[in-house]
Amino acid sequence: MNFNLVIRQLVQNLRTRTFVLNYCLRNPTQGRGQGLMGVDGEELIRSYAEALERTCAFLTARGWALPPQVVSGDPVPVYVCDTTLLLEGGSPFTYTRNGLSRVFLRSDNGEPTREALRQRAAVEATHEAAHVLTHFLLPRRTSRLEMPDPWGWFDEAFAVFLEGQIFPEYAENLRYALHWVRSPEWSLERDALAFPPGYPGGWPGGYFAAWFLEYLVGRYPGFGWDLLRDTWRNATETERPVRVLARLLSQRGVMFADPDPAVPDLFGAQYCIDTYFVQRVFPRVFARFGERSLTARLMVQPGQTVGDGPDALEHLACRYNRLDPAQRTTRVQLTLEAQATPATCFLKAALVAAGEDQQPRQTVFLQRAAGSRSGTRLQGEVNFPGPSSHVGLVVANVFVPADRWPIDTRARQTYRIEARGL
Repeated sequence: MNFNLVIRQLVQNLRTRTFVLNYCLRNPTQGRGQGLMGVDGEELIRSYAEALERTCAFLTARGWALPPQVVSGDPVPVYVCDTTLLLEGGSPFTYTRNGLSRVFLRSDNGEPTREALRQRAAVEATHEAAHVLTHFLLPRRTSRLEMPDPWGWFDEAFAVFLEGQIFPEYAENLRYALHWVRSPEWSLERDALAFPPGYPGGWPGGYFAAWFLEYLVGRYPGFGWDLLRDTWRNATETERPVRVLARLLSQRGVMFADPDPAVPDLFGAQYCIDTYFVQRVFPRVFARFGERSLTARLMVQPGQTVGDGPDALEHLACRYNRLDPAQRTTRVQLTLEAQATPATCFLKAALVAAGEDQQPRQTVFLQRAAGSRSGTRLQGEVNFPGPSSHVGLVVANVFVPADRWPIDTRARQTYRIEARGL
C-alpha cells in the first residue's frame, strides 16, 4: 500500500506549534469503523503531541534549529496509522526527502496496559522528532537517508539517546541497552540493514551506540551537546560522523582515537575502559542488564600460563576479558599477540585492576615489546588488589577507516592473549 492510500483515511487532525497529527478513530461516533488503522480515543494522540513538542523544545534550547518547512509556516505532518501497511514489522519511521520530513506513528503499539502504551508512545514520538530535527541537516541535503548510509548509525544512536534525555523515568528508553551490554565487539558504525556482503552488520545497527553518545555528553558536560549538534551542522559533503567528531574534538584538544598507550584518547583510553564498569557509569543499565559481555574469563595460577583466542575485533569496538587470581596469585603478566604488523596494528589494550567492591584501582596500558615473529606484541603486568579482586583486560580497535565499509585490513584486527600468574 502506498502512502497516499493510508493518508486519505486519516480524516481528523490536531495542530501543534511544530506538527500536525493526522489520525482516525477506530470506532467513530458515526460512519464506518477503521479497525487497525484507527486509534482508541484521543489520549494516544495527546501523548504523541506532547512528546513531539517536548522534544523540539529540548533541542531548540540547546541550539538546534527547527526544520525549514516549519520556519516557513508549514507544520511537519505526522500520520498515526497502521504502520504495518507501510513498513515490514510496523515500526514508527520518519521519511525525509529533499529536507522535508513526514512522520508515521502507530495507531496502537500493542503494550498490555494503558500506561505502558502511553510511555512507549511518548518515547517513540521523541525518537521520530529527533529525526525530524536532524535529517534536514544531512550533508547530502538533496537525498534521503536510506540504509546503508554512513550517517545511519549516528542518526539512530542520537534518537535513542534523546529518548533517555526527554523521558529518563521511562524504562522503555533502555530497550537497546541490551545490545550495548551484550555486544561490545560491535563497531560503532554497525549498520542495521543492507550492508555490503561480507561486512558485519545486522539489527539493531547503530541503535545500541546511544550509550556512546551518552558517555560523550557526560564526559564533556561543558560542550558535549555542542559536539552532537555541530556534528550534524558542520559536516562537509564527504565527511561521516566519526570523522566530524574527531575533527571537532581535536579543535578542543581531545584525541578521538589513537593506538599510542601514552595518548589518553576518548575511545580507547576512556570510553572502552570506563564502560567496563557499567554500574559506575550507567547504573540504570546495570540494574536491568548487568555487566558487559566477556570474551572469556580466565583463572590465573602462580607460575602457570593460560591463553585464549584468537579473536577478531572490528574498528571502533572493544572486547573484555576477566582475569581472576587463584590462591597465592598476587600479580598477572599479560601478553597480547596481534596478527597485524607494528605499522598496521591499531589495538590499544589495558589491564584494569578492580577491587573487591568492583571499582577500578589501577590501569596499566600494554606497551609494544619485541619478540613477535610476524605481528605485534603488547605486554603489561599489574597487581591484583586483593584475594576477591580481579583484573579486566580491555582491548580496543581504535582504527578509523577512510571509508565506511573498508577493505583495509586494519579495520578488523585479530589477536590472542596469554596470562601468566606470579
